[in-house]
Amino acid sequence: METQQLAELRQEIVDIAHQLAERGLVEGSAGNISCRYGDNFLVTATGARFYNITVDQVPLVDANGLVLDGNVKPTSEMQMHLGIYESDPKAQAVVHTHSPYATALSLVLDEVPLVHYTQLTLGGSIKVAPYATFGTKKLADTVKKKILGQKGIILKAHGTICSGKTLESAAENAELLEWVCKVYHIASVHGEPREMKPCEVVGVAAAAKLKSYGTVQKTK
Repeated sequence: METQQLAELRQEIVDIAHQLAERGLVEGSAGNISCRYGDNFLVTATGARFYNITVDQVPLVDANGLVLDGNVKPTSEMQMHLGIYESDPKAQAVVHTHSPYATALSLVLDEVPLVHYTQLTLGGSIKVAPYATFGTKKLADTVKKKILGQKGIILKAHGTICSGKTLESAAENAELLEWVCKVYHIASVHGEPREMKPCEVVGVAAAAKLKSYGTVQKTK
């Protein structure tokens, strides 16, 4: 029997999928989303399209990817999601997209330098994982190793993958990563984008802590 929490999480995944599709971060049946549910995971189904995905296309699976609730197969990238959860116990959700700017930069860069302070949210410069065929253990192992200490990375000639403490934050990280890549691309048309200086990075960290950057604050 589906619990209220399970139903709400399924709906949140669907809502986020629709949002990411509207913002151009996926095409066709590309991309997948997952989140923890106790010792198990909710994940989008293989072949599901973000723009019209429904709650019955979000099965519940165990730590081996076996379906516990639902009648559709989980994404072929389930191994990649599980690897992130295994390496980062704090990760509560994972979002994989085929974001165009990030994917384009993966074809010419091994890493997107730290050019904007918001990248610190993701862990600094954005790493590009070496190419590996989608849906394979090799890709899952590559991502698991490359994403350590990061909230988001780019997969060469593929897309992006981001984690977060909530579904919302994982989606926000995916959108931020793509935005940074777009900014880098625009800047590179005019010259070599300049990295932030160490003193600037320190200043950002101090200011963010002092002002509780990124959080809604009450006046009283």
